[in-house]
Amino acid sequence: MPKLKRIILENYCYFVTTNTYEKENIFKGREIIQVLIEDLEFYRKKFDFQLHAFVIMPNHIHLLITPSEKGDISKIMHDFKSHTSQVLNRLLKRNEPLWQEGFYEHVVRDEFDFKRKIDYIHKNPLVAGIVKELMNYQFSSFRNYYIEDENLIKVDRIVF
Repeated sequence: MPKLKRIILENYCYFVTTNTYEKENIFKGREIIQVLIEDLEFYRKKFDFQLHAFVIMPNHIHLLITPSEKGDISKIMHDFKSHTSQVLNRLLKRNEPLWQEGFYEHVVRDEFDFKRKIDYIHKNPLVAGIVKELMNYQFSSFRNYYIEDENLIKVDRIVF
């Protein structure tokens, strides 16, 4: 079956999900997470996109981003996944795919949808049973929004 072309919409916010290959729990430990965060920040500067929310789970990540004219959602995700694969496979001494092919994206349609996606992202560690208190999960923008902790990475908040 031929692959469908991705429709790129300018100036739209996207909710993005991408999984590790075979949903393997790879993203554990500060060193591994730090690679993902540093690459996210690098490509954020390179492509000038806004990062509104994120969560890094053991086998997937969710992002809420608004691309700029410097790079569409496909280019951002391709470059991010390609580089993190190289770095993390070297670090973990593995030779397998890191990411599942492709990614899922949803165009955020309005303020209600935006807020719902942020809640979904922030509650992901709680729903997955990783933590009992969202404040205890360090690899999410929950801390940015609710205690103004931007030590991991700064987020671009939209105020309604």
